[in-house]
Amino acid sequence: MFELADTILAGMVDRIEIGRTSAGALTKIQTFLQARKYNRKRIRGIFVYDETGRWLATTEDVDLAGLNNSDRDYFQQHRASADRGTLLGRPVKSRSGGQWIITASRRFNHPDGSFAGVVLTSIDVAYFAEFYKQFDPVQTARCLCSAATTRAPMWAGTSPTRRCFRIWETDPVPASTTSSLRLMGGNA
Repeated sequence: MFELADTILAGMVDRIEIGRTSAGALTKIQTFLQARKYNRKRIRGIFVYDETGRWLATTEDVDLAGLNNSDRDYFQQHRASADRGTLLGRPVKSRSGGQWIITASRRFNHPDGSFAGVVLTSIDVAYFAEFYKQFDPVQTARCLCSAATTRAPMWAGTSPTRRCFRIWETDPVPASTTSSLRLMGGNA
């Protein structure tokens, strides 16, 4: 899910930095975004904000006049940091739809490298609830423990619970070295 958001954001930043944010370019971006609102199950919305937080374009059916997101944590972090990677935010209540969302956002720049604004995708929190309903937690735990035994047969004689916890304590999932995703931390 977050890799999809990251791919969308990277493409949007590239499109905006090449085409800029003139009235003509924004019309093209808005048309492009409106054509992509057909699949709202995974990515709820895509938004573009200028360096002041003013809404420039979105997949949402809202009047952009007077809307501003400069007070949002993700916006403030992008404005304060030159980091070009995707920032995953904490759940917030959407201003356009009212539902709880998780944000993924990227900064875009002016030609001189200064902050020009933010592109954001929103992921409906309800999507995750629906997605995880399909899994039986007991069966999932059994599969994980079975995989742990296969990876480390020396623990085959120990209890499944101890075996699984021991594997997870000593062999954590490695962090990706190629991902540009980062979590919003601190008091963000």
